[in-house]
Parts: sequence; structure tokens; C-alpha cells
Amino acid sequence: MCVPARPSVSWTRTTRISRWSRRFPSPGWPVCSWILEVGVSGVFLLGTALILVLFLVVYLTALSPSLLKLIVPHVPLHINNIRVNWTHSAYIQSITNQNYLCNSVMIMEALHRAGAKADRIMMYPDHWHIPKASDSRAVEETQDLQRTEWMLRARDEYKAKLVPIRVLSGTQGDPTWRDSFTKLIAFNQTQYKRLLSLDSDATVMTHMDELFLTPSSPVAMPRAYWLDQSFLSSQVVLLTPSQFDFQRVQALTHQSDSGFDMDILNTLYKDSCIVLPHRPYNALSAEFRFVNHTRYLGSEDEVWNVTNALAEAKYTHSSDCPKRKPWLRASEGEVRSTQPDCGGNEACEERKIWLELYLDFSRRRERICGQKYD
Repeated sequence: MCVPARPSVSWTRTTRISRWSRRFPSPGWPVCSWILEVGVSGVFLLGTALILVLFLVVYLTALSPSLLKLIVPHVPLHINNIRVNWTHSAYIQSITNQNYLCNSVMIMEALHRAGAKADRIMMYPDHWHIPKASDSRAVEETQDLQRTEWMLRARDEYKAKLVPIRVLSGTQGDPTWRDSFTKLIAFNQTQYKRLLSLDSDATVMTHMDELFLTPSSPVAMPRAYWLDQSFLSSQVVLLTPSQFDFQRVQALTHQSDSGFDMDILNTLYKDSCIVLPHRPYNALSAEFRFVNHTRYLGSEDEVWNVTNALAEAKYTHSSDCPKRKPWLRASEGEVRSTQPDCGGNEACEERKIWLELYLDFSRRRERICGQKYD
């Protein structure tokens, strides 16, 4: 098919200018000369472009945080012309026994893969022997080969700093929770200005470096939005280390009625801490099983969208009691009785996402630690 020859740009432009010039002679002013040069259509196009740019600026300013993170995915190295020193901040894990060790290594791997700029710390029991060298002979001479390999992987591959500590144990409750006081030792890591403590029985979707740029405060925590009473969740704790606050929390650990780490932090900081939004920093895996999502959404007017909920989440805590934690193998019957019921339908997006959270955890655990389950 033949394409008609296009008139030359110079002919069209000259013709347009000459016609305009005959009707409106140039007064000699630069602006007027420019208008005569581009013509009415050119001025119209320029005005339209400026309006679109203004609209785009206003629109982006009004976007929700979940959409903004897609447009501005990187945390700036400079804030108000002041360079951010990321070595003053760190994500921190507290390891009390080998059962939770792999989970913490997985957290370190996720942060490393996400390109987190802040440091990464793993506090571990001081009686564990971790060789300084990574050669095979030094590793084989350790008491526990598997434990040593996991710790060295966190240190050498995922750039975690290993800090030996004495485990703090309580005297009450399930053995799983007795050592929960240990995470409070983070207040004593005064070599850092800000620390972000994350429970290890969770999935880190992406880094949370922006939290380190929040206003200074002894503690910042999200609310436990799923509870009836107003309570702060210790699954995610942004804290400022200091000897003063460490002595305060340590004093409460010696009281028989102090509860667990979550209770201590609420006793001391519930009325004075900064409250972090649980969206996107503290979602529950059980949220995909709930029928009513008003507490998570924070509004009765907002419509639940499971795809958006997953996309906005940066940290999802594994909490589906009575189902076992994701590193413990669950029976098919246990999974069927716990999974989202889909309102009686055979399948739904909530069930697909919920199952994928557990499958993804198992796959990553096998890749990082060599085994899907304990």
C-alpha cells in the first residue's frame, strides 16, 4: 500500500507563520514574536502540557503510602541535604535457642535480598561457639555443625553482625515464651541510635528502612489491631537504645507479675510511644482467614481487597492458631480445618494467598537452611 508523501515541515511551518503574520503583524516584542513563531496550536499544546504536569504533581502528592512505595521504592541517602548514616541503625534479631535460629537467618536473608541499607544484628546465646574463620576445619571443630553453618551464613552471606548475649528467661508460662524477655536486651545495644526488632516467626516482604527516619522516641510500636482492648504489639518494635530504658525494662523482668515482653513494653510505653501503622508493618497471616476486616482496614467504609492487602504488606506475622507455625509440618486435616473457607466456595483468592504464604516459607527455609521443617 502506498503512503502519501508527507508535506515538509518547513513548508507547513512557513505557511502557518506567514498566514498568522499577515493577520497579526509582530509588534517586535520577544514573547509576541515567539507566539507568532509557534502559532495558536503551539500555544494551546503548551498550555495543555502545563496543566497535565500540574495535575500529575497534585495527584502524586495525594497518593496513598502503599502506592507511593511503588513510585518511590528507594529510601533516600540524603534528607534535607543531610546525609543519612545507616550504620547508626540496624534490624535486630534475638535468638534464644536453635529452634528459632533458622527463622532469624531467613529474616536476615530477606533484608539482604531487599537491599536494606541499615545494619543487621543477630543476638545469640553467649555459650554458643562461633568460629571467627569460615574454613571447613574451624566449622567442623564446633559443637553443633548445623547451628554453626547457619550462623556463618547469616554473617558472611547476609552481612549480619553477631552479638553474644546472656539469655533472659522468665519463670512463668509456656517454655516458648519464657525467653521472650531476651529481645529487650536490644535496649542495651547502645552502639546504635535506632534498632528495629522483628519477631522471627514472620515473613519480611521488603525492607522497612524508612522507619529509621521517624522522629526520635524511646519506643515506636504498632497496635495489636486484632485484639478487643487497646494494646501495642511487640512483633515490630522500633526503639532507641539507652541505659536508662534498659534498666527500666530489666527491672520489670524480675517481677513475677510482669507478664511477657509485650506486657512490659505496654506497661512502660503504652501512653507515650509513637504508634506505627499496622498497615503495612504488622499484618497477620490470619487476616486472610478473617471474615470481617474492619479492624485491619480501620474503617467500615473501606472495601476489603485481598490483592491490595498483600501488595501493601511489608511484614506478615505467622499467626493461625491452632495451626502450627510454618516451620512445623501440619497434617492435611489441620490445614483444611484452618484455611480460609471461601464462603462455602471451592476456591478463593484469600485461600490461594494464605496457602502460598506457607508454601513460600517452606521453600525459602529449604533453600536457606536445607530443610523445610524441623
